[in-house]
Amino acid sequence: MDKTLGPRSLQFLRDTRALAPYLQPLAGPDATVEYHGSLALVRHHTTRARDWLHDNVSDNAQYFGAALVVEPRYVAGLVDGMIAAGLVIA
Repeated sequence: MDKTLGPRSLQFLRDTRALAPYLQPLAGPDATVEYHGSLALVRHHTTRARDWLHDNVSDNAQYFGAALVVEPRYVAGLVDGMIAAGLVIA
């Protein structure tokens, strides 16, 4: 037996392993918003968010890598639309 773990710790580890198939991983947000002074970046983390942005944002939109570049004054409306579509935004 490992000297750093007592009997209670080992029992906890056994119980946790037994429950592992029943535990659901925590899901992250569909998209995040980052503010960078005069610009904000909206980053999609799921295909649902990517598809929503593709369907609802102008073809002339600017991207920085995969992130949508938005003026901060438009972020609230964009996020409201995403939330109304059932997306989780952080």
